[in-house]
Amino acid sequence: IIPPGLGNLSEIRGLNLSHNNLTGPIPSTFSKLKQIESLDLSFNHLNGRIPPQLTEMDALEVFNVTHNNLSGPLPDRKAQFGTFDESSYEGNPLLCGLPLNKSCNHDDSRGTSSALASEEEHGLLGMVFIGCPASEETSNPVLVHLFWTPTS
Repeated sequence: IIPPGLGNLSEIRGLNLSHNNLTGPIPSTFSKLKQIESLDLSFNHLNGRIPPQLTEMDALEVFNVTHNNLSGPLPDRKAQFGTFDESSYEGNPLLCGLPLNKSCNHDDSRGTSSALASEEEHGLLGMVFIGCPASEETSNPVLVHLFWTPTS
């Protein structure tokens, strides 16, 4: 788990926590890192949404959250977040929104419905992760394997 207190390091310029088997969410307190230019959280097991407050990180030039378990819509493409392309988010199949080629369905915060619709159009095999709450604090992911064959 990433300690939220790291967000209090107001003068930090770069933070690389990649390849540390970290779990849990990205702390919203990172939005207080006003001087940070590079944030690398890649190759961990982080989950949940990318906090929308991170768009307040005005000096951020490099943002890498590749290969985690992040889900939901990406933060608005304003300020520095407007400069990050899809390579910043690779390996997180449950993320949606620009700059990714996967739109978010407003009825489904994980964007799985639009992903299925896209795969149905191309006749591809689909896989969907569905969170099944085990308790209020934890959830157990379930992999649903869907097959579809074109009728043409």
